Amino acid sequence: MDTTANTVSQIVDVDFPNGVTWAQYLDQYFVVGGDGSGRFYISDLGDGSVWVGTEYANAEGDPDPLIAGIVNYRDLFLFGDASFEIWTNTGNSTFPIERSGNAFGETGCAAVYSVRKALGDVFWLGRDRTGDGVVWRMKGYDPLRVSTHALEWELRQYPRIDDAIGFVYQLGGSAWYVLHFPTADKTWVYNINGSYWHEWLAFDDASGQFHRHRSNCHFMLGRDHVVGDWQSGNLYILDPRVYTDAGETIRRVRTTYADDADLRRVFYASLQLDLQAGVGLPVGQGSEPVMMLRWSNDGGHTWSNVRVATMGKLGEYGARCIWNRLGSGRARVWEISITDPVNAVILGAVMTGEAGNS
Repeated sequence: MDTTANTVSQIVDVDFPNGVTWAQYLDQYFVVGGDGSGRFYISDLGDGSVWVGTEYANAEGDPDPLIAGIVNYRDLFLFGDASFEIWTNTGNSTFPIERSGNAFGETGCAAVYSVRKALGDVFWLGRDRTGDGVVWRMKGYDPLRVSTHALEWELRQYPRIDDAIGFVYQLGGSAWYVLHFPTADKTWVYNINGSYWHEWLAFDDASGQFHRHRSNCHFMLGRDHVVGDWQSGNLYILDPRVYTDAGETIRRVRTTYADDADLRRVFYASLQLDLQAGVGLPVGQGSEPVMMLRWSNDGGHTWSNVRVATMGKLGEYGARCIWNRLGSGRARVWEISITDPVNAVILGAVMTGEAGNS
C-alpha cells in the first residue's frame, strides 16, 4: 500500500518475507511476522511496498516461536507460544523498534487470529508451558484471566483451538470479544463491560441443528457493523433490530437452575416471565409470538415436552407469559426459547411452588 497516493497494490519486492500470517502498522512502519523464523520485519518508513532483507529483529526473551503481534497504544505486543514481550519505536537509527525495558511475561498465544484489542486492552486465547485454553486480557502490561472454569473445560473438549478466530465490536453500550472455533463449530462471546460469556450460534432450519455463528470477521462502514459470512462469503450488517440471520431463524435460548436449599422435592405451581409484551408483527410468522418452555429434572439429560405461552399480539401490552401446573422435581433446569422474529426482552421471572417434606 502506498500511503501517499492512497492506492492499494500487490507487494512485489523480493525482500518481502514469505509466509507471514499477521501485519500491523506502527508509526508509519508496516510490521509483519509469523513466518516460523521467530523474526518480525518492518517496511520502509511510510511505504509498505518497499522492504529490505536486513530490516528485522527477533523476539528473543524466550526461545519459543513468534506466533502473533498487535500494536496497542504505539506498543508492539509480540506473542510466542509460551511468552509475550513488548517493543516500542525508540527511533534508533540501526533498527527503530526495540524491546521496552522489562515488559516481558510467560503467557503465550494459542491462536494467531485470536489476538484483538478493544477499550484499550488486548485480548487473546492463551497457552504456555503449563497448558492452554485460557482467554486473557492485557491490562497495561499485566495479563488477566477472563475465561471461566466452565469455558476452559468446554475448550478442553475441542479437537483443536489453534484455529480460533476473534474479532471485537461495540454495540448497544457494550464492547464484545467474539471467539470462533471453526473445527469445533462453536462461537463464544465475552461482554467486556459486563465481564460475562455467552454462546453465539446460528440455527440451521433444514437440519434443526446449531452451528457456529455465521460472522467470521468485522469492520465498520460508516456507522454500520459489517460482518463476513464464513460459509457463503456474503457481507451482512449486524443489526440488533433484525430478528433473523439473513432470513434464517434465530433460536434464542435461556437456561436457569432452581432447587430447594435442602434439596427437597419442589411442587411447581407456575412460572411467569416479566417481559416486553405486545411485540407481535402485523402479519406472518411472529404475528402471534410465543415463548417455549421445557424443563429437566436430571441436569439436562432428559427433557419434558415443550409448552408454549403467548408474548402478546401487536399492541397487547398487558399479555402475560405464564405456565401453570409444572410438576415437581428436586433440582430443576428450566429452558426458555423463542424462534419468532420479534424483539424478545426478558426482564425477570417469578416462580411459585412449595417444597415437600423430603
